[in-house]
Amino acid sequence: MKQHRAGAKCRAASYTFLIVCCKLLLTNLGPASVNFLPVNDPYTSFGGPSKGQCQGAEFKWDDGWIADSYPLPIHRPGSRYNPGYHLLSIDLVNANIRVRSKRCSGNTAALETSCSSCLGLGPEVDSMRAWSRERPGKKPSGRLSRNQLDHKLEAVNQKLRAEQAKTTNTRKYLTRARKRNNAHRVLLDLISTNDVPGLPRLLSTSKKEGWSPSKTTSKASLALQNKYHPRNYTALDKDLAILIYEL
Repeated sequence: MKQHRAGAKCRAASYTFLIVCCKLLLTNLGPASVNFLPVNDPYTSFGGPSKGQCQGAEFKWDDGWIADSYPLPIHRPGSRYNPGYHLLSIDLVNANIRVRSKRCSGNTAALETSCSSCLGLGPEVDSMRAWSRERPGKKPSGRLSRNQLDHKLEAVNQKLRAEQAKTTNTRKYLTRARKRNNAHRVLLDLISTNDVPGLPRLLSTSKKEGWSPSKTTSKASLALQNKYHPRNYTALDKDLAILIYEL
């Protein structure tokens, strides 16, 4: 008798009877909030519990909005950065991801929805979570999340702005250098082709006063027209003037 009650068919019949009784009880109590398995479900059939289909494993992703923090590009077809699992779905409301191991056989043990390979993906998901928290640095773009790509883009923009500022400063410096070079050339042409009166005193005054090449050229032109007389006399100039006066 004990062996008869322990048989698979009797256990299945008992499960079916209990389910029917519970359904009748819940029907009398009101709408049910629990979904029971149908009578002909493989788990309650007379053949006993059987293997089911693996639905992957679900893991919490608590590093912010999944669409921004999860490195989705690694799952693109042809990507060489694929992890050891496939991404099945994303639950944006509850911040969960459902993944399936690449070693998943597709079958599960009785009363289970995930196989051991999928359930053992915790370390790989944790590794991916740690990767998504790191700064992008020089990491390849094909393995970065949207947040990391934004950080990388901002870093590139900062470098670009710095280089643009350097280029602008270089252009300004080059423009000033060209103007100064032209002014020096004009001054050199003037004093090399004309006998400027008191040229040594004029150049000495220009250096002492800090004149620009353009101002020095202007003073030299006035000296040629006898409209400017440099008075930065040296001791030798004064001695020569006294000697000429006494003679």
